[in-house]
Amino acid sequence: AYTGNYFFLAPNNGLLSFVAAIPGARFYQANNPAYWLPEVSNTFHGRDIFAPLAAHLANGEKLENLFAPISGIVQMPPLQPVIQDDKIIGQVVYVDRFGNLITNIAKAQLPEEYSRTRVKIGKMDLGPVVPFYAAGQEGKPLATVGSFDRLEIAIRGGSAAEFFPVYRDLRIEVSFEASGG
Repeated sequence: AYTGNYFFLAPNNGLLSFVAAIPGARFYQANNPAYWLPEVSNTFHGRDIFAPLAAHLANGEKLENLFAPISGIVQMPPLQPVIQDDKIIGQVVYVDRFGNLITNIAKAQLPEEYSRTRVKIGKMDLGPVVPFYAAGQEGKPLATVGSFDRLEIAIRGGSAAEFFPVYRDLRIEVSFEASGG
């Protein structure tokens, strides 16, 4: 990809989804093996294709000698949560060193009164968002807002990443009641 200011070299696997949001970004496919290493392995394209291409670009080789333009790229699912009238639908975007599942749902997107919320991860109902980890039951999943100011799925005294081994595929849903009853 080329944005006018920067080159990005990566496989077409969704990694450049954020670059697609940059106005004027153009995308290319490596199409000239003369600029790659002579032997290309099945597993080390970073070494055999991308590193030589980066070196040629850094040495001033013309973009059109190395790449052919393409019209579209593989896009990752949006990382912003879907916000509806009575719920927010998000996903896990990061796992911290304690095994807490950090979501893409920001504290600012949640009602101020956590007691009005219900959190589900997949089909499991975790109940309302709790104000801090210790407010949850030992060894049980809970939802709280962590130090990243994001909704986290955690296990008090354990690892949510181990408890939910398929967490990447699980939908996080926060439903809430209207204020005032």
